[in-house]
Amino acid sequence: MVAMAAKPIDNPGRSALLKPVERLTQAEMMDMINHAQGDYRGHRSGDPLKYHTYEKVQDWHVAMYGDGPQGNDGGKPVEPTPIRPIPDQPLPHATPQGEDLWQATARIGAKVADAAGADGYAEAVKGLQRGLNLLNQAHPLPDRSPAYGPYTALGPVDEDGAYGPQTDFALKHAAARLGPHKVEDGLALGRFNAFARDVRRSGNAEALEEKTHAIFGPLLRKDDSGPKVEAGVLQETLNGFGQNLKVDDWIGPKTTAAFRTVLQDQDPDELTRAFGRGLGLL
Repeated sequence: MVAMAAKPIDNPGRSALLKPVERLTQAEMMDMINHAQGDYRGHRSGDPLKYHTYEKVQDWHVAMYGDGPQGNDGGKPVEPTPIRPIPDQPLPHATPQGEDLWQATARIGAKVADAAGADGYAEAVKGLQRGLNLLNQAHPLPDRSPAYGPYTALGPVDEDGAYGPQTDFALKHAAARLGPHKVEDGLALGRFNAFARDVRRSGNAEALEEKTHAIFGPLLRKDDSGPKVEAGVLQETLNGFGQNLKVDDWIGPKTTAAFRTVLQDQDPDELTRAFGRGLGLL
């Protein structure tokens, strides 16, 4: 899994999807067209990623040539002129923060492997998959040129606990679009969501304090000496669902009981989203 997360995407058309259109050469744009035309057949012909690929080709043309009407010279169409320099050599893949994309995704893969040490391999991968779905729901594709319709929504990642090509591409796409730190936030929320779902099934929330600090502590502080703000935010979140907890940054018996009570009626996904917004992770 870690090796796969660190490896560049082999398919040139799919690899081009991981770059902003302003950084794409004309040859990379053609790779996307060829990918959309040749790599989706049969049951995959309706894959949302196929339509997203065509949409990115349209975005490339808007970025390079604008979206104004085509000019005419005596009724004859005029060849459009680029409004910006078109890269003539492929540029490296990078995150929005400028980090090498493959180094960033390798680091995320290592964090999933660390989570597998605590949760088990399949549960850690499910946490990543759920986290990616939560991120894509919270951060839909932006508005695009009015010359075209809205983007096709990205399809959900299968939450099957297997790190295969679909999950690998979804991780790299999210890291390229939102940044690696946001994907790490999603992994944490996905792991917490898995715990919340288990509590709803079993009614046993005794591990709430341990799980909450183990999952979110490394994201929020460098060591264990700082305030455990995730506990206070969780208490505030539970109060938003009708509980009346004192916000004291301590997950004790009352917070644990309130967590279990809320999950008797509330969807674990909605509770996770509310907690993630409170933490500033969504």
